Amino acid sequence: MPEEQLPHSAVTVPTTVPPRAAPETEPVRLAIPADKDFVILARSVAAHLGARLGMSVEEIDDLRLAVDEACCLFLGRSAGVAAGPVDGPCSTRGLMCEFAEAGGTVAVSVSAPARDDFGRQVGTFGWCLLESLVDGLWWRTRDGRTEVRLVKLSPSAGLALFRR
Repeated sequence: MPEEQLPHSAVTVPTTVPPRAAPETEPVRLAIPADKDFVILARSVAAHLGARLGMSVEEIDDLRLAVDEACCLFLGRSAGVAAGPVDGPCSTRGLMCEFAEAGGTVAVSVSAPARDDFGRQVGTFGWCLLESLVDGLWWRTRDGRTEVRLVKLSPSAGLALFRR
């Protein structure tokens, strides 16, 4: 399947998904069934990492809601990801979530088995909500999986960017 890349908005046009920054800690990987009842686990990890970075309650809520929306892009009958158990930590079924913190940011990747029509999600209410909650948002299809990657800056990281 050819790789697809799409900018997160019409204002800025990144040509590729940004490389992953070297993590300050080991990334947290979470494999969950593609079921709304398990998304709370991903939301909890996001909230914990936001708190570790010293984000405000509002910023943590934004990050938690963004992770929820990113997961929900892959759920439901129209999403094409079958509900059911995952086959271990390297499963090709269900949702795979990866959380990393580096340089005062939280980077989250949510992926599921590839879909040819995922591009239709861009511009939907869920996608627009994601754009308003995070500082960076990208998607791509590669190696049989569709991935949504989002980045949320902590307040100290945002100030550091402007000081350089």
